[in-house]
Amino acid sequence: MEFSCGPTETRDETGRLEAIGVRWTEARLFSESAVHFVGGCLYFGGLAAIAGGLISFLFKNPNPAFIGLGLALLALAFVACWLGWRVPGRKRELSFWPEGLIYAPFGFSTYGSECDRLKLPHTGVASIEAEQLLFPKGNEKPTYTHGVRIFFVGGQVAHIASRLEPDDAHMLAVMLTQALMTLREEMASVAHARAPRRASRPNRAAPSRPAYVID
Repeated sequence: MEFSCGPTETRDETGRLEAIGVRWTEARLFSESAVHFVGGCLYFGGLAAIAGGLISFLFKNPNPAFIGLGLALLALAFVACWLGWRVPGRKRELSFWPEGLIYAPFGFSTYGSECDRLKLPHTGVASIEAEQLLFPKGNEKPTYTHGVRIFFVGGQVAHIASRLEPDDAHMLAVMLTQALMTLREEMASVAHARAPRRASRPNRAAPSRPAYVID
């Protein structure tokens, strides 16, 4: 999968921030597996065709077409494997709104496409971290083993992403954290600008004490 991850931002005509978040892609496991399966079939078919062509030479009935077919199948197999690692990922997005909403317009891979928001507001977000979801066995090469989760101050956990490589999951967690920090900073500046300012009191001189004369 060709992983992509970038910030998203929406502002009104006055420049006020309406929403900020991150858009990324997650692996299409079935599509990648199907392409790799086709590539494997083409590879072994090419080897079989080349072997048949060589055997025809041994029996003095040469058929070079088998060798040509085998080479063509091998070439297609390598192309299929190359395309298998470049299947476009499934689009995901998570955005934070000043009203407290955490919105996912494309749904969650962890909760289904019908779920497009979290129940808890972003004001309760304590941290956003990468997590390992799958643990490869033996010498198996880890691929899409990680995801991203949100911890809330009340102890709740929301798993918002999956099917990511380790470095990609960490990148997504950092970018989501940065987006939330940006929103909180802007909300704080807006609240400070709207807060009524107290009128400054004039400086008053300290009352003078009467002088006492001791006889």
